[in-house]
Amino acid sequence: MSTITISGDGVRPLVLYGDCGEHETILREYDGWYDSPDCKVDLTERSGGDGAYDIPESRILYAARTITIRYRLLPLGALDRSRLRALQEQVNALLHRQVTVRVQDADRDLFAVGYVDSIDVETTVDNVNREYLNGQLNVVCPRPELRAMSMQSEQIRSDGNVRGGLQYGPGYYTYWEGTPNDSVSVLVTDTNYGHTGLHYPLTYGTRYDGRNICALHNRGDSRAYPVFTLTGRFADGVDLKLVTRDGSSHLTIGQPVDATTPIILDTRSQSVTRAGSDMSGLLSSRGWATIPAGTSMSVALMCAADGWVTCETHDTYM
Repeated sequence: MSTITISGDGVRPLVLYGDCGEHETILREYDGWYDSPDCKVDLTERSGGDGAYDIPESRILYAARTITIRYRLLPLGALDRSRLRALQEQVNALLHRQVTVRVQDADRDLFAVGYVDSIDVETTVDNVNREYLNGQLNVVCPRPELRAMSMQSEQIRSDGNVRGGLQYGPGYYTYWEGTPNDSVSVLVTDTNYGHTGLHYPLTYGTRYDGRNICALHNRGDSRAYPVFTLTGRFADGVDLKLVTRDGSSHLTIGQPVDATTPIILDTRSQSVTRAGSDMSGLLSSRGWATIPAGTSMSVALMCAADGWVTCETHDTYM
């Protein structure tokens, strides 16, 4: 049987039990969890042919999810009406705040985030010695996806001293003004000639040790939206390469970044924030990409940096 937990900041979580145990907060039934939300596609009928114009997959979108939860409050003390009132006040405390609805059912443990749209209550007297309360919670989730409670989190980083590509200089060399080892030695710098100029055999590309790349997995049935958090110093800017079955793209910041306060790149909102402030203007390349259902995304940090990137995602269902 299912167990539903509804929680919010600053309030005690409400746990509704769907098993046969002895509980004061009982789950009777719930709707809207396994149903798909309403589709938002608007068809345009063909004027000169049968049917409507074709719709690309990118335009097949869905509305917010509404979850209806029916519960029963049954104080363990037969005549404890004050306890009944206290249980309902615990439910009412979920109003005026963002809530997380978590459903544990068989081998699935998923959650959605929304707000309580309404609470309907009906008091029922079983007999003169027993009183219980039936109620209904309606939760609207603007983000309709159901995400796994377990989160995949990976960190990628690059050696801050690593640089790549061909190095043409500056080089340096020395010479003696007179007799070797018996005269003034002169150092010549800022030249393409010398010990750090171009050498053969040539080496192409940046050298990495595997720490700069990770794979994010989505075992759900709907696309997942990863979140990337930058922490530390990125003297050469940031270049994240994202590769999925649909191709590759880049999220690029083309200027030095000091992320002592972490900077968050959110794929779903396609925004960049730091401490709640919008920093989206930092991006010079906006190759936002999702993780298709049942596949993976490769994420690579393509620049040298003294910081690191935390990559997070959830298995996602619709």
